[in-house]
Amino acid sequence: MIIIAEISDKMSSIPKMWGIMAVFSAPLLIGAIRRWVACILLMIAIVLSGWIAYEAYHEAFIEVGMKEAIRNEMGWWWILNSLFSTLLPVFVALGALVWSRTRSGDNCRCG
Repeated sequence: MIIIAEISDKMSSIPKMWGIMAVFSAPLLIGAIRRWVACILLMIAIVLSGWIAYEAYHEAFIEVGMKEAIRNEMGWWWILNSLFSTLLPVFVALGALVWSRTRSGDNCRCG
């Protein structure tokens, strides 16, 4: 006997995914204050975004029970958004780093 469960009501919507990552990314804008703060926040954003992206990847491609259900019910558009939305904090932190470097006028590397 095969039981098919509806999963779309349990999964985040695409706007909710991007909204959560935008809220998560907003504090990273303080990196625009100083270059060293931006470098530290960029490293934190890379680690945390990588962890969240791995969890999204695992759910969509590795978990046997979920991957087919997600593909069939939510579609590839949802899967791509779940993976790419996790990169928003990295881009915000990177933007803060670039902003802080252009404001300070120095072209030194982080560190």
